[in-house]
Parts: sequence; C-alpha cells; structure tokens
Amino acid sequence: MKNCHFHSIKIIEQFLPVSFTVIFLFFTVITAGCATTNVFSDTKYKKLSVSFVNESKSGLGSNTNNQNLLGMNNLYWIDDDKAWGQKNLGATLSQANVTALRYPGGEVADNYNWETNSLENPNEFPKEAPNASLKAQRLDYLEFLGHAAKMGVTNIFFVVNVEGAFLAPGNTDNNILLYAQKAARWVADVKRHGYHVSYWEIGNEPYLSSTTYSLTPLEYAKALKIYYREMKRADPSIQIGVTGPEGLQGKGFAGLLTEEQLAHVRKDKDFCKNERANDCAESVKKLIPGENRGMPWWNTIVDNAKDSFDFVAIHDYSIVEKQLAHTNQIQKLSSYLQQSTGKKVDIAVTEWNVPNRKKGFTNTADIALDNAVKLGNYLVGQVNYAIFWPIRSEENSYRALLTFDSAEPTILYKTFKLITPVLAGRPVNQLSLDKDVYFLQTQTKQETTAMLVNRGEEGKLVKADLNSVINSNVEIEQLDVVTEKVTVTNGKAKLSNSIEFTLPPKSVTVVKYK
Repeated sequence: MKNCHFHSIKIIEQFLPVSFTVIFLFFTVITAGCATTNVFSDTKYKKLSVSFVNESKSGLGSNTNNQNLLGMNNLYWIDDDKAWGQKNLGATLSQANVTALRYPGGEVADNYNWETNSLENPNEFPKEAPNASLKAQRLDYLEFLGHAAKMGVTNIFFVVNVEGAFLAPGNTDNNILLYAQKAARWVADVKRHGYHVSYWEIGNEPYLSSTTYSLTPLEYAKALKIYYREMKRADPSIQIGVTGPEGLQGKGFAGLLTEEQLAHVRKDKDFCKNERANDCAESVKKLIPGENRGMPWWNTIVDNAKDSFDFVAIHDYSIVEKQLAHTNQIQKLSSYLQQSTGKKVDIAVTEWNVPNRKKGFTNTADIALDNAVKLGNYLVGQVNYAIFWPIRSEENSYRALLTFDSAEPTILYKTFKLITPVLAGRPVNQLSLDKDVYFLQTQTKQETTAMLVNRGEEGKLVKADLNSVINSNVEIEQLDVVTEKVTVTNGKAKLSNSIEFTLPPKSVTVVKYK
C-alpha cells in the first residue's frame, strides 16, 4: 500500500454563545491511489461565497419523478446484441444510475419498420446491414425490453415512424392512417408479450431541416391526432408524446417557408445540404421570394391538437452560455403549455448533448462540464427525464457515454455517475456563482447534497455556509475532468457553520452532509 498523507479543510469560526465550544473540523483527504495533493484553501484563487438554504425556504418546487432523471438513447444498430452481451452494457449503465431508456434511436425511427426490425429505405440513414448475419445482430425491440427488464428500468420511450407516412407513395391521408395503425399494432404487440412501454413519441425531430422529411406544424398536428386516437385504442394507459423545438417561439424549418419554397426543398433533398435551418431558409428565399407569416410550432400544435398528447419531448444540443438559461427556457415552455391546455404537461428531454464537431465543440472536458450544468438546469426546470445521446458512437465518440470499441466509461460517464446522487434529490437552490461556477443544492430525506461545476481555466476558493448543521457527516468528492483524477474528502463535525474549499480548474465537486 502507498503511504497516504492527511490534509485539513478550514471551518470558519462564527460568534457563538459562551456555552458552546467552537470545534474545528478536520477532514481526511483520500485521493485515487493515495495521491497527496491538497486541493483546499489556496489563497491565490478568486473567492466565492454560497449559502446552503433551508429546504422549507426554497421556492424551486420538486422534480416530478422524484428519482434520478438520467436516461440513455439505445441506437439499435450500434448498441446491438454484441454490445449488450459481450460488452455487458446493462451493468455499466446501471452503475451510472440510468433510470430510462429510449428505442430505436433518433432519426432512424422515421425510417424504421418495427415488424421486420429493418429500414424502410435501406439506402437512407443508418443504412441497412450488408448481410443477414449483421442484420440479425441488430437489436430488436423485444431483446431491448428484455435487457431493460434485467436492469430494472421500467421508464421506456419508443419513437414511432411518422415521416414515413409522408414519404410513402399514394394518398397522404390514407398513409397517415396506415402508419398510425401500424404504430398501434406495436403498442398491442408490446402488451401481448407482457411488457409495458409507458412513453411513445410521435416521430423524431420533424421540425428540423436535417430530417428526412421536414413537416409543417399543421401537417404534424394532423398526424398527431390520428396517431393518438389509434394508439390509445390499443392501450389507453400509454402516454403519447408530441415533439417540437426546445424554444417556445421556434417555428421549425418548414414553418419558415412558403408552400412553394417548401415544395422546392422537398423535391431536391440535396438543396442547401449541410446548411443550418435559417441559412437554408435564406437560400431558398433568394431563389423563390416570399415570407411565411405562420405561427410558432407550439402555438400551432396547441391550437390544432391540444387534446392529442400527454407529454412533450424536446431535444437540446446547445452549449451553456448562461448557466441558468436552460431552466428558464424550459419553464417558459412549461408555463405556456399549462396555461394553454389547462393541465400540467410533463416535459422530457429525449435527446441532449452539446453540438458536434461541425460547430467546433470537440473538447471532451468542456463537453462533460456543460452537460453537468445542463442536467442541473433540467432538474430545476422539472424535466421528467433527460435521455442522453449517445451511449456509443463511432463518429461522435468524443461526446459519447462509452467508448465505441470496448464500451469503457468516458469522462462523461464518470461525471454523470458522480452527480447522480445530487440529481436524485429535490432541488432547493440553483445559482450562478460567477460566469464559470454553477451551483445546485438538492435535498433528500437522508441528506443535503450539492454540486459545483467550475468550467473555468482557474481554480476558485469557495466559502460555503452549511446553515449551522449539527452532528454532520460531510463528504466532498471532486473530479478533475481533464486528468480524470478523483479526490474524496470525509469528515465529521459536531458543530459546523462554514467551510472553505478549492474548486480546481475544469472540475465537478459534490458535497454531501446529513
């Protein structure tokens, strides 16, 4: 065994009645491999202060599912039989406290035939397997549900094919009904095999320019009503999810165009390929002048189909610019939906991460830090589930949960595993301590927890008021997302008021006390 050294963390003395004795708290610092670095109380750093609040004084409300909200997207052609078998995917996900799973993936859902576990158009993404052996290895929905059951995961999201109804030859209205009935057969087949899938999303990102067949909000609302009717007939207990932009005012790509402009883009699928939605819209407007004066996506959905959905599914691939912005955006959408429908509408973020390489975001450490902040924002925004994308990906391995070849944990996995105890609690305080440091405090019946995310290049010295906690067991665990080094600090105080500790650069810190 290596020799281990001990360090102290300073307790800030406060004025107390003479009948009390001021007790200084000393912690044992245990680092991975018994390293000896003292991460605490470095006076060269900028000083920040934060007060832990009493739960009864919190105005944040409670998270609706009262459990860890972290979920994962299973990509059926990547997270396949081999991944779930040889690479023991289920055990790895369980250790990260994953409580929800989504199938069969994202964009693939609008090209997926559940009855044959194959693609409707074999030449479109992600392309059909080149031979029978590889096709058989792709995970079918019953295999997926079996693995989820072994994990104890019962919060399952399925995505049904809606764009296929608009791409199929023949009358679109007839096709929508046929595809809705096919989705209803899927619901019935799940039930027949003794499983229950609670959440069913109608299509994947039909509002984007990059999707196979971008829909207007009116087209989508029309299809949504028919899918809702047919699928609820198969099982009234399921929840139907409507999808749309994460922002309340978003129109979606097709909503930016006139009918003539949209027809041109649909006819030439390579028109403005790889351009962003707004840039593509400007390109087609130069060719065919005109402006769409239509309403934003969510207004149109509510006006035309407010009784045809039970929850909302949004996707979020944005960076963190303002540390509380994601909470504010979700709360605005939630408030609008409640006011306009007359009921509480749950929100699930069924895909999220940060932008891909094309947008210049490739630093894995920064990706981990931004995603930690986003998870905290989702919790405070009362998101039901935050289903991360992807578990594994060859092209996007730098922002995946596990490595592609060996399914080993990445720094994102390690970050999520560290902060899930915080996410399991009731949020009572969320703050931006400065432009780089995010703070979230939560509460369970057993303990108070908090996470502090330092996204900056410099360390910070934090003075934390623990609200005069008596007989408190305190634990501080820190993860340096650059070196992946973990430091754990344990101690016990009979009477503590404040502590000082250092947040290393590019790090996540979790504080727990009872």
